[in-house]
Amino acid sequence: MKKDLLPPVISFVAILAITHGEYASPLVNLLVAGVIPGTTIVLPFWVMIAFYCLTITAIITMYVEGTLHTIKTHRASSARKRQLPHRRYSNI
Repeated sequence: MKKDLLPPVISFVAILAITHGEYASPLVNLLVAGVIPGTTIVLPFWVMIAFYCLTITAIITMYVEGTLHTIKTHRASSARKRQLPHRRYSNI
């Protein structure tokens, strides 16, 4: 079975670049304290909470949609296999 390695490799490289580069401290300040890098603007706590809630909602939604798509695709392929002649397409 063919595995797609590009997304994990890109994620790994991005994580390495963020953690070992000069972007780690400003990123942590943004996520924890709400300080926008390069400015003196500090986001209020309610904006950060809304950002966290929206991010978690987006992650859960993408996971559920991916799972439902996988189930739908699997059911469609199973239904297609049942419709094909048995002898000729028995090993698909």
